[in-house]
Amino acid sequence: MKRFGLFAFVVACSSSPVNVAGSYSVQLTNGSNGCMFQSYTVGSDTMNVPVAITQNGSTATATVSGVAGDYLNLVLGSDSFTGSVDGGSLDLTLTGTRALSQGNCAYTYNATLMAELADNSLSGSVDYTADTNNGSDCGALVGCVTTQNIAGSRPPQ
Repeated sequence: MKRFGLFAFVVACSSSPVNVAGSYSVQLTNGSNGCMFQSYTVGSDTMNVPVAITQNGSTATATVSGVAGDYLNLVLGSDSFTGSVDGGSLDLTLTGTRALSQGNCAYTYNATLMAELADNSLSGSVDYTADTNNGSDCGALVGCVTTQNIAGSRPPQ
């Protein structure tokens, strides 16, 4: 009986990834603008953003399409986030490749998507941060965070 009890405890604490794959329609709501993105209005929404998530076990890739995907490509150099799935939690990263500079400050932007899937509804946030060379002209870019809240859904699975 002790063996069964231990086995049941291990199974109950397991966080096997759920199926997060699918085609989502997502709403983005602009939160704080710590990185001072131009033409970024706190509180404004972007509706019906297409996001396709593919999954292989506990790894996933989320590819953003449409105007939002084009913007990610322009500013970060990619439109795809990659990372892990733990239970219904996604932890995905887009490491920017678009080299930017201001004075002696060289930098890229990175994005981290943290979301939860409940049934077929996805909610969470995307944090954008600057990865700088810490040059004297980096100023407010060092440690900055700009946030967008996300809410979306996929057709029933």
